This record gives sequence, structure tokens and C-alpha cells, in this order.
Amino acid sequence: NNSSVSDVAWNPTQGLHMMTASEGGQGGLKLWDLRASTSMPLTTLEGGHAGGVLSMDWCPHDDTLMVSCGNDNRTLLWDLYSLRPIAEIPAEDSTAPSNQNQQNGGQPNDFYGGGLGTSQQKRYDVS
Repeated sequence: NNSSVSDVAWNPTQGLHMMTASEGGQGGLKLWDLRASTSMPLTTLEGGHAGGVLSMDWCPHDDTLMVSCGNDNRTLLWDLYSLRPIAEIPAEDSTAPSNQNQQNGGQPNDFYGGGLGTSQQKRYDVS
């Protein structure tokens, strides 16, 4: 995949681990361990977005969780142990609860430890 990098996020607890996102094609998230290699990613997270990844960031409270936003207008929460998305974070105006926290009366931001501001969760259809 020769797509350009759309975002870079550094692991909050492991200074030489970083994730890159690419916007083109099927997109993708690549995990890098710069102690091991600067030319080959440690692993690639696939099976999430049906298009490029626009932005992503590590959970500030748990470095095994990451959130990404894609061209497919979806925001996904990733488990870095399984290398799979474990939840879709709903848009602010979504009427259908999609996680247990919302069903119990919590706000969408509470699902991700409250670290995401409302403006960071909004997605726009730019097609």
C-alpha cells in the first residue's frame, strides 16, 4: 500500500511505538515499533474501515485501545491485543444506542473515558 500518511499518533506510554493512518484505498492503520524497524511496520490493523482512515488516537487511559475515524463516516474503537475493532462509536446525533454505556444513560463520550470532545466526534459526509 503506497498511500500517503494522513495521521500519526504516538503511544502515550511507549515512546517508540507509533501508529500511522493512510487515507487511500482500503486505508489502514500500521503499528510501528521504532526500536525494531523504521521501514517495516510491526503489524497492520485491517477489517475496520471501508475506505481511508482520516484520523486516529490512542486512549489516554489505556494504551491497548485506539480510536479511528474513516472516510466511511465511522468512528471505531480498536483493541490492540486482538487487532480488531471492538465497537463503533455513534455519531452525536445518532438515535440508536450502540453500546451498553449509552443504554444505561451515559453519554457517547463516556464510552471512551471522556477523552473525546464533542467536536472530535462529529463526522460529515463530504462526498
